[in-house]
Amino acid sequence: MGKNFQGNDTKFFGPRSLVSSIVSSGVKKLLGYLEEVTGESFVKEFIDSVSILYKNRNTFLDALHFHKELHKAEFSNWFLVTSSDQHKIDEAIELKNEADQFIHEDYLLVIDRCLTADFHTWLPKNEAAQQLKNSLLKREQSLKEFPSKNFKNIIEFQEVLEPSPQNHVTILAKEFSHY
Repeated sequence: MGKNFQGNDTKFFGPRSLVSSIVSSGVKKLLGYLEEVTGESFVKEFIDSVSILYKNRNTFLDALHFHKELHKAEFSNWFLVTSSDQHKIDEAIELKNEADQFIHEDYLLVIDRCLTADFHTWLPKNEAAQQLKNSLLKREQSLKEFPSKNFKNIIEFQEVLEPSPQNHVTILAKEFSHY
């Protein structure tokens, strides 16, 4: 009894050992009680779920390792994308604050679908259209002023109106290559 308890003793820890038998009978009793309370189908689904998780444990462990890699600036870059056609300032702040725990300092705010260039060429023909233009321009400028106070790196993309997805992506890629 005074002897150190060794975990590698097959008599106690092998596949058909005393400890395995005790644990197995305890698990069977627990599952039996669970089946009485929840029903047989729940226990089967529960066992299947645990089995799937166990079989895929390496994938989950790899994902934990990958999560650590995402903290490294040399491994990843982060983009917070917002749109200039909707008032998304509060959402952008919230996302930035939530992401601060795992992103690094070189992340980028991408403002998509900017219309400023289009506003400069639009000449409204009546007062209502002029008010609409002023309102949209003010909202876009407000969104652009906010990031300069809260984000270090900002990229703006003009609105792309292309019927072909391939052309759309080509234009965005070309614009992105300037950054």
